[in-house]
Amino acid sequence: MNILLNAYEFWKYESKKVKFEAIDEDQNLKDAMMSSRNKRMTTTEIKKAAMSANKKRCANFTSSPQYELGVHIVGIANIICIIIRQVDIAESASYIQTWMWVQIIINNMFLVELISDFVIHGIQRAYSDHFRVWPESLCQSLNIYAMQQFLGNQDNVNIYNSVAKVFELIIFIRTTKLLTLLYEIKDMRIIIETMRNLIMPLLNLLGILMSIYYVFALLGMLMFGGKIRKGMAIIENDPSIPPTYYLDNFNDLLSSFVTLFTLMVVNNWMVQVDMYVTVMGSKYYRFFFGIFFYFSVIIGINIVVAFTLDMYSSVERLDQDRIQTLEMLEDELILNNQALNEKPKGTQNTMAKQMLLE
Repeated sequence: MNILLNAYEFWKYESKKVKFEAIDEDQNLKDAMMSSRNKRMTTTEIKKAAMSANKKRCANFTSSPQYELGVHIVGIANIICIIIRQVDIAESASYIQTWMWVQIIINNMFLVELISDFVIHGIQRAYSDHFRVWPESLCQSLNIYAMQQFLGNQDNVNIYNSVAKVFELIIFIRTTKLLTLLYEIKDMRIIIETMRNLIMPLLNLLGILMSIYYVFALLGMLMFGGKIRKGMAIIENDPSIPPTYYLDNFNDLLSSFVTLFTLMVVNNWMVQVDMYVTVMGSKYYRFFFGIFFYFSVIIGINIVVAFTLDMYSSVERLDQDRIQTLEMLEDELILNNQALNEKPKGTQNTMAKQMLLE
């Protein structure tokens, strides 16, 4: 129930956001009309301003939650089609042909949606602002191939199954668009934003961690290179060492990285350390593994955890501030409308102009 309430609250937030953007576009259009009287703008310039405002209104509509809901409903209907395809045991040629015609109609509906995103937002902005464009581009590439095969070989019944598999693949790829529904839930939205904001900091930390890996991999190859091999009696005769642990060695750079990773995630690291101490015959080699544990786990992993917790708290606070700001703007808009309605008609135009300028 709380999940549904959170989704509803975010739905209201998105609807209010689109409404305020529409008001802002109306204000810009009115400002352009007012400036046209003062600056004596040409008719062409006025038409361009009106077309720009209409285009922005279309962009706001395609970004609205109502539009997103309609797209998701069609996507869910597309999923129902593949469920019917799997449940129904009828495999006649006419049944498969009808099913594929339905898929072609649905795919062309999504093609119209993709083209409208490109026209209204522009190709670059469509890919940067709308996640749905990425999977849909791949779906339409497969759809063009499937339509070509289907329409060009309608008399060939044997090709129906292969084309039907392509249409099923399109549906499975399109289901990734429904992941955006998780963004409507507050907790999931905060987690998604946290992960997105952590990409760059984690990349920097990954570079530092790889430097630590590289240094300790070189030291490990210098000290333990060629010491751990398959078939060594000292390893096979020790019941405390699993038979495949000889693979955790420092014989080459890649194997060293794998060994260091298993040590970092604390995967039976004490068994691996005991194996190296036994093979090398000295307990002082424990210092090598202890120092690596300090830099990789005590410092590296804890910094990642600290970054994640701090980023989650920041995103949660910003999300709450954003909702509160929108509610405050909505209350102010209601008060301004009430004040405008209470004034005499002669002063309404002057107040409207002042509010638009503010």
